[in-house]
Amino acid sequence: MDAPIEPLTAGTAASFWTPELVAALRDVVEAASQQSVTAIVQDVPVYRDEFRHGRSAVLKEAVSMALHGFLDLIEAPGPGDAAPTGPTSATVLGARSLGRQEARAGRTVEAVLAAYRVGARVCWVTFSDVALEHGLAARELQTFAALTFTYIDDLSAATVAGHTQERARSDQRRSQARTNLGLLVVRGARTAEVDAAARAAGLTSPRTVSLMVCRSEDTGALTSRLPLRTLVLDQVGLGPEGSGWSTLLLPDPTDDELDRARRTLRRAGVHCLVTPPVGRAAAPETWRLASRWVSVPPDPMGVPEGPMDLQAVLPHMVVHGDAAAARELAATALEPLADLPGSTRERLVETLRLWMLLRGQRALVADRLGVHPQTVRYRMNQLRDLFGSTLDDPRGAEQVLLATLVAPGLTASD
Repeated sequence: MDAPIEPLTAGTAASFWTPELVAALRDVVEAASQQSVTAIVQDVPVYRDEFRHGRSAVLKEAVSMALHGFLDLIEAPGPGDAAPTGPTSATVLGARSLGRQEARAGRTVEAVLAAYRVGARVCWVTFSDVALEHGLAARELQTFAALTFTYIDDLSAATVAGHTQERARSDQRRSQARTNLGLLVVRGARTAEVDAAARAAGLTSPRTVSLMVCRSEDTGALTSRLPLRTLVLDQVGLGPEGSGWSTLLLPDPTDDELDRARRTLRRAGVHCLVTPPVGRAAAPETWRLASRWVSVPPDPMGVPEGPMDLQAVLPHMVVHGDAAAARELAATALEPLADLPGSTRERLVETLRLWMLLRGQRALVADRLGVHPQTVRYRMNQLRDLFGSTLDDPRGAEQVLLATLVAPGLTASD
């Protein structure tokens, strides 16, 4: 069995790291660098499109710097009898810088390490050919290989560290930009500000948003299951009662995305409020309304866990004296009457209110209104045409009745 390879020392290095060998290795650095880049472009797909138009100068320079750094290391052994054990600080800084550049270019750590493996293989073939031409023995070639690949491992570790550092910074900047975008949307910022924030966050400027108010402790589990463009505002704008609550904004949601989000929330058993998609201009008022939900005492008849729709909780909020909820309920529940002339709308709202309070007793309704029962019949036919099946649905009828009780201002204007 062969004896183990002894550590390289200044003395053993001097036996074969002759000035002639080092000079010969330096002579092939540029060729080895170019061959490495060519092989990387060919063997690592992510680099292929990037560099096929000649944009490989940065990578070639990085390889050349690393190889010259290796030869500098050979020529400058460490203190005492020990050879240097790693790249110089300048070379390490260069490797870290390369890692940051690769991260900014969007290439993964796996791609960077694959490029290192390909480059190391090509460079070793070139360097070992030169070493053999200068008469290195097998044991000396083994020592040369060990030092070469240890050096490359150290460089790749520095590059990965730079890549990781840049990704962390990039993630932090993106997170801050996404938070800023969410804040601008719910605060009703100008279009130019929102558009600029969306670009900084790497997102499309939202036209509509759906809001979800939930416990802050649940946001981590939820965001991992929601679309990646979901924005998170932690404990912002909810007031003292909202401590521990967060707002999630889903920009431009599709119906399928909202359905999946509700199913996700239901499966997770997360108690939260979900708003329908609203235009960006309406987002601030919708957010303020949704935020007030957290300060309303729980509805004993409500859903104990899972998502709740804003429209479904409006009656409970109105009962607890929330004026904004009353306005929203009146606007949404009586929306079928919105396009009618003011006087017509007022008559129909009054008729509908009495009809529902008096449980459809036409004669009593007519007496209270001071009209003929046939007039009540005619008006109710109009209302059924306008509201459709809503008046036959218990929850829908509840919302309509409450809206007729709290929204006299809506019927007073034309």
